Amino acid sequence: MDVVPEVDAPVTDQVAGAAPSVSPSAQPRRIRHPRGDTTIDFSSANPTLRQLAAEKKPQDQFDWYVLVASWLKAHKQMPEIGVKQIVAANQFMGADWGALPIDAGQPFRDGCRSTSGIFEQTRRGYYKLTPNGEERVRRMGTRETA
Repeated sequence: MDVVPEVDAPVTDQVAGAAPSVSPSAQPRRIRHPRGDTTIDFSSANPTLRQLAAEKKPQDQFDWYVLVASWLKAHKQMPEIGVKQIVAANQFMGADWGALPIDAGQPFRDGCRSTSGIFEQTRRGYYKLTPNGEERVRRMGTRETA
């Protein structure tokens, strides 16, 4: 008769059926946007933000950001905007816009780079359109968007 030595099962810190623990760096980032600026009425001007978006047909996040900045400058006398205004515009537009990036300030920072020159930082967290950004809005919805 052969005797099989008893082998201990490997010791783990998991409970049977529990998901393996995930290190903090591997966890998906939670989207945390500030509250939107609730004082802005996006349907009080002519054209409304929704009407302007239907006319201009923004294609990407940059387009949405410059469109909102342009509309706020023209209709609400807000020459500079930040993430709160973008969040409010996104909430107003809903599914027409889609989801904001995890870091809603990144398109502003990307737009400040010398390669795009769409935004200029005025103070911490606030940006204004440059002439390049205004030109981008002018070309939106036309064949010369490239």
